[in-house]
Amino acid sequence: MSDTEDKKPEGGAEPITIRVKDQNGEETMFKVKRSTKMAKVFNAYAGKKGIDVASMRFMLDGEAVDFDSTPEALDLEDNDQIDCFLQQVGGASDEEGAGDAKTEDAPITIRVKDQTGEETMFKIKKSTKMKKVFEAYASRKGVDVAALRFLLDGERISETDSPKMLELEDEDQIDCVLQQLGGCL
Repeated sequence: MSDTEDKKPEGGAEPITIRVKDQNGEETMFKVKRSTKMAKVFNAYAGKKGIDVASMRFMLDGEAVDFDSTPEALDLEDNDQIDCFLQQVGGASDEEGAGDAKTEDAPITIRVKDQTGEETMFKIKKSTKMKKVFEAYASRKGVDVAALRFLLDGERISETDSPKMLELEDEDQIDCVLQQLGGCL
C-alpha cells in the first residue's frame, strides 16, 4: 500500500497536529512526530508569539504539561488541544498558602480589556503590584507600557496599587486605553 496516511506506523513515526490555544481563544497548529519532546513545540510557540517560554504555562486537561514529555507519552491524538496561559505574574511562590485556597493572598484572575473589546487574563496574588501586570500586558501586546493607561471604574490605576488595595475580586475587569496625546482647541 503506497498511501502511508492510512497506516499507523509503530514508534511515533506518524506526524500528528497539535493545537495550542491561548487565553484569547487563538489557536496555533504544529505538526510533530509522536516522539517529539513537547519542549520543541513550546519553544516554537513562544517564538511565534514573541514571548519568553518561561512566562508561559501549558496545560492538558487541567494538568501542567512537562517539557520533557512527548505526544506519545501524553496519549495525544491528531488535533488534540493544549491550552497556554501566561504564568502568574509576581506574588509569592506556589508553596506559600497552597494549602488554604481562602487565604487573604490567594491568587485571583483579573481581566484586562482593551479598546477593541479584547480581553487578556492574568492570575495574580492580591499583594502583587499592578506595575507587574502592566508590564506583562504591554510586553504581550508589543507596546511600550508608557503608552498605555489602566483604569478601574474610570479612575486611573497606579503602578504601586495592588488588587487588595483596589479591592479587586476574582474575574474583575480593568480597562486599558492608549494614552491620549495633545489637547483640545
